[in-house]
Amino acid sequence: MQMKTRRYVLGVGAAAAPALLAACGAATGGGGAGEKAATTSGPVTIYWSAWGGGERVDQYRDQAARFTKANPNIKVEFVAQGSGDYNEQIISMLASNTQLDVSRLDGYFIASYVARKQLLQLDPIMNADKTFKKGDYLDGVFLENHQVFDGKTYAMPNGDSPRVVFYNTAVWKNAGAPDPNELETKGQWTWDAYLNALKQIAKPGAAKVWGVPAPLSTSPELWPWIRMSGGRVLSQDLKTVQIDQPEAVNALQWLVDLVQKHEVSPKPEDKIGTGDLENGKLASYISGNWEAQPYKLRGFKDWNVAPLPKGPKGRFTVFKPNGLAMPITTKYKDQGWKLMRYLVDDLEKEYVDSGTFMAFRKDNSEYFIKNFPGPNAKWFIEPFNKKEVIAVDVTKYWGDMKKVIDAELAAARDGKKSVKDATGEIKRQVDLLLKQG
Repeated sequence: MQMKTRRYVLGVGAAAAPALLAACGAATGGGGAGEKAATTSGPVTIYWSAWGGGERVDQYRDQAARFTKANPNIKVEFVAQGSGDYNEQIISMLASNTQLDVSRLDGYFIASYVARKQLLQLDPIMNADKTFKKGDYLDGVFLENHQVFDGKTYAMPNGDSPRVVFYNTAVWKNAGAPDPNELETKGQWTWDAYLNALKQIAKPGAAKVWGVPAPLSTSPELWPWIRMSGGRVLSQDLKTVQIDQPEAVNALQWLVDLVQKHEVSPKPEDKIGTGDLENGKLASYISGNWEAQPYKLRGFKDWNVAPLPKGPKGRFTVFKPNGLAMPITTKYKDQGWKLMRYLVDDLEKEYVDSGTFMAFRKDNSEYFIKNFPGPNAKWFIEPFNKKEVIAVDVTKYWGDMKKVIDAELAAARDGKKSVKDATGEIKRQVDLLLKQG
């Protein structure tokens, strides 16, 4: 079957993509890692795709042009994914057999591509590349069920960082709340200390300042709170739901209480977002390194970062790395691998400079800490060294899982259901999904 033209995918709607995938899954995958892809040393054109818009697309196209200039036998065409659901767009491209050689994939969905045998296993290519060593990267960057599945590697990590607490130092100081980093130095930065500070800051009134948005959804920020309480969302083998167990319920109740009992976390109708950290309406939020660069560009200086506070069972943070992967259909795996190494390794300092990604290579850690546009960049690196990084429980049923968990946690947040009832319903529905195998 010949590769179709680039125009074809633009005519495939997102709604049609799942049906196309079901019909064409076997054709697009097939042989797995043992199947030989054609390679050539002559001039070839390969296609690389990623999501983004505006300046990001310009940046990617410039990178493609620079790679092509340095490697005249490999012309790289960058394919910008549209403003719709980029995962559905990639599904459509693979189902239609449109040429795609390297793609940036969201960490939520890599598992589904692997399950459908649509990605090239990278281990043979990695082993043949004498300049490549996984040990050159921070421990934990290659995450199970994100880049690695049953010990086999299908993607290179490309973006994301451990989550930290961003906080407005002026708000903290004006309220007389103890600084999180000072508490951490004393070994006193805990859930209780965080809650006490939020209660001190978030006083009622017309000029109310909110403490922190409670992570009561399937955003990555939910996972560490449950683990710090000793619980899990899914079992370690991802086959059963455990969010209904007492340890997880306790963590969720603590988060719901931030909204319902202590009134330090906003409800959706309060229309408070991370952008309100700058105007002083929000004291803190939990996110990754990419939040810092805009502060530098806008001249906002009243901020700092701290690690997540320690919970009853210690400290964890979450990391959801996206990945660069090669579809099994590529004819140019050697050229695709060379491009992947360029994007992940050669350009890492460039991404650090732009504030886009943190450094995953160990030899770039000091560069990241020095060039992070704010204080305490160490809190993004140390979790890897201390084995505090955990993954989101991603499965091939992520889309359906997300709908169930988000709906039930929203009901608990809004006081329409108890945490126990909400987690019980999550278990009932998601276990049915997982039993499909």
